[in-house]
Amino acid sequence: MWGPLEVVPTTGSTNADLAERARSGAPEGAVLIASEQTAGRGRLDRQWVSPAGSSVSMSLLLRPTPAFPQWGWLSLLAGMAVAAALSDVASSAGSVTLKWPNDVLIGGGRSAASCLNALSTPTEPGLWSASASTLR
Repeated sequence: MWGPLEVVPTTGSTNADLAERARSGAPEGAVLIASEQTAGRGRLDRQWVSPAGSSVSMSLLLRPTPAFPQWGWLSLLAGMAVAAALSDVASSAGSVTLKWPNDVLIGGGRSAASCLNALSTPTEPGLWSASASTLR
């Protein structure tokens, strides 16, 4: 399901770049990873910048079924998945918490965030991208 996988050193936004690839026919499961993001967007259209060497940012293209109205909880589920993955590698799993709806805290400090974006078009109503950034 996952792939193609593309890793780039820097991008404006993994999500914007993947959205463009989706509109050009990229398959479900396409993944874009960058170690620097200069023009990312977070929740409520807030700026999300990750300087080189400070984090890993990634976006994943989803074409879920059933279509869009059924997937309102996907953003929260993405945050839970990131928190679960980090608790597996954190020195103290109990120190990993999810701050509603998408910030992952380790020991009370923000260490990751996830963001879900609808990329739907008139011809593809159920197109989504899930993005996550993890601070190093």
